[in-house]
Amino acid sequence: MEEQAEKRRITLYLTSELWDRVKKQSIDEHRSASKIIEQLAKKYLEEVQKQKDIVK
Repeated sequence: MEEQAEKRRITLYLTSELWDRVKKQSIDEHRSASKIIEQLAKKYLEEVQKQKDIVK
């Protein structure tokens, strides 16, 4: 019984560690995607501004 409880504690610990890593990775990926989208938006706005300047 004691051994089973110990195995359960170890399993829960490892599961929570793994879940923490997955969450951190997801957050990092989300930040990366946000930065890429932000850069693309800036480039787009710059191009729009160039087109407006050309039209003027």
